[in-house]
Amino acid sequence: MPYIGPMVKQLGDFGQFWQMVWQQKVEKIVMLTNLVEGTKTKCEQYWPDFYQRKMFGDIKVVCNDEKLYADFIWRHFTLSKKSEKRSLHHLQYTSWPDKDIPDDVTSFIEFRQRVNALSNTFDGPEVVHCRFDVKFWFRHTDNYGPCPGL
Repeated sequence: MPYIGPMVKQLGDFGQFWQMVWQQKVEKIVMLTNLVEGTKTKCEQYWPDFYQRKMFGDIKVVCNDEKLYADFIWRHFTLSKKSEKRSLHHLQYTSWPDKDIPDDVTSFIEFRQRVNALSNTFDGPEVVHCRFDVKFWFRHTDNYGPCPGL
């Protein structure tokens, strides 16, 4: 599985991350962590809040919708660069225990089915990630293994 370099806190504005998403024609980001676990920050929020917009370099990201479910959060973004617009789904699985595996995989299987049910316009890969100190990777299969390095 090909890797994308680590997204660490020092990137600050996350412009390189959003440029990679645009360049690779990513339409789904799958996040397998919470932003905070206990008192420790696990991942920085690299997207704008609901109904907000933010510029990341020359890419505008708008959070159009956000729905909270029992075990995940679904967000819909519009990405714009010059006059081109694209749609992006962000699915954050919120029931993955820190440094562990779920006791019951039913909710994770349902989450995967939800991700797979979303349609694609382009043939771009999905970006799957967990904590900020772990590399992002693209996925072209139906498998989400544990994040590398855990």
